[in-house]
Amino acid sequence: MRSSLAVLLVCVILRSAKSFQLKPTSNIIRTPLHATWSNGQAIKEYQDFLSSGKQELDTTEDGPSIIITSDVNNPNPLANALLKMGDGDDVLLLPTDTIPDVIGDRNSFPIYLCLPPNELGPAIRTHLFSTWDDKRDDLVYCTTQKTNIEPVLREFGLPRDATSQLLVGFTTPKNSAFAPMDLSVKFGQDASFIDKYAGESSSCGKWRDAIASRLDKNLIRCKSCFYREWKRDMWERSAFDSAFNLIGACAGEKITLAEVAEFYDEDASEMVWQMSSMLRGSQAIALSYGFEERMFEYAASSGKDIYASIEPDTWDFSNGVFLQTSIKGLEMGFGDPAPLHTEYVDYAINHKKLIPGGSIEIPAVAESQRNSIMRKGNLRADGKI
Repeated sequence: MRSSLAVLLVCVILRSAKSFQLKPTSNIIRTPLHATWSNGQAIKEYQDFLSSGKQELDTTEDGPSIIITSDVNNPNPLANALLKMGDGDDVLLLPTDTIPDVIGDRNSFPIYLCLPPNELGPAIRTHLFSTWDDKRDDLVYCTTQKTNIEPVLREFGLPRDATSQLLVGFTTPKNSAFAPMDLSVKFGQDASFIDKYAGESSSCGKWRDAIASRLDKNLIRCKSCFYREWKRDMWERSAFDSAFNLIGACAGEKITLAEVAEFYDEDASEMVWQMSSMLRGSQAIALSYGFEERMFEYAASSGKDIYASIEPDTWDFSNGVFLQTSIKGLEMGFGDPAPLHTEYVDYAINHKKLIPGGSIEIPAVAESQRNSIMRKGNLRADGKI
């Protein structure tokens, strides 16, 4: 009896389900949804990552490597630092030299590009699709203090998951007799009792583990991470370098980064928060939570002997990167997302003449320009909106 009732109940359910099936109709109105952002390439990179189905990149170990520098007889400090951290089997080459197919017993190895930022772009343009073509996935691009090479790499479509990059968080002594030293700062633990660090080195891409291994065996902390996280670390460092050095240079001679954090904290905090707002709109990234705290901890600990300064050689690759976005926003009528930085730049270059012979024209603000609303609703580390 019970089995008969069960069969009857199933039949009723199936018959009811058929009566509720949706049928195609020409009366359905479909509204197209358009997602917009100011940086489509960043969205494309993330979509490519999702479609790949990969959670991790294949990585390899450290070993004999190529170090490309402008002068093999007198390598620059970064090249010297990487040489000193190796096992003595690295090979120094000029950008024009042919890269060997094999070093030691390896036919795949990191190739560190230790070139000044103003030489990196021309070298990539000349060699990437010719003499470096077979080894392009082995190239390691290095980002040092006051240097943001993202715009240079983006010109050639290089910022991607497989591209190896190193964010330098260690000293690069001019005297090769001195060993590189870690600049990262440990300052307490988070809510999960995990140690918090500021200013640490970071690596990403194919050779990220090899880079981290080389630094680790020399007692230099290096985070090995995916490109999206590395990019946040790099832009955080770039915002710190640009803001703290600019404010200190405007304040007077021989002002250390630690003094900027202590005596000019309000302007420094406001400037980096405006920069973070700028990055969300122009680079489609958000700086990691706690970036303001990390910046001030790093400045207070590692910036005691570092004088704030701005130089012509690095300007275009530090403050100039942020200023370009501000000028573009003003020219297009969207307003300046980082007005305090622009104000300081105008004073430093056009009035205080901190870069001899330099001048910058800031577009006039039109009445029709809209103020950015991206800052609103963002809870800061100090609890302010």
